[in-house]
Amino acid sequence: MMVSAAWPGIARKVVLTMREESAVEIFGNSFIADRAELADRLVAALPAMMGAHILGDEAGEPAVLVGVIPMAPGRGSMIFLANDRFPAITIAAHRWWHTHFVPSVLMQWRRVEFTGAADPRSAKWLRGLGFIREGIAHAYGKAGEDFGHWAWLHPDVRALVDATVLPLVSPATRKQA
Repeated sequence: MMVSAAWPGIARKVVLTMREESAVEIFGNSFIADRAELADRLVAALPAMMGAHILGDEAGEPAVLVGVIPMAPGRGSMIFLANDRFPAITIAAHRWWHTHFVPSVLMQWRRVEFTGAADPRSAKWLRGLGFIREGIAHAYGKAGEDFGHWAWLHPDVRALVDATVLPLVSPATRKQA
């Protein structure tokens, strides 16, 4: 897998070629509905984005744009856009996430939030990245689809949640988180 800084031209290419799942997630709660406009906005946001990377396949073709947009002190919002090349690098991307992105980027935050599809495949991927589902936003998308509200919590915060909140939650709900 190839990893590089998210340069504007490469980031634009990922946005313009993102798979439909990524488009549904990012356009689902936005007034933007045009990939070119989204590409312009994300490229403009790159200087403020922390840990903005492009993950690519072995041929060097870009597959993923990932980074964290600061929202408030200690809180960020994750961008994760993938195109059809992503399935070829899924395992390597998962390994890179845990060995590089978590220690060098996420550990700077108390929480990093992500709102995305509520389907089981997305849930499995996000849990594998260390996110917990904090809730479901019913009919959140423009077409009435449900979205999940997810958060990656700094280990200190996660320990506090595990010790104080999870004991109060029913076992069925806890299993979903």
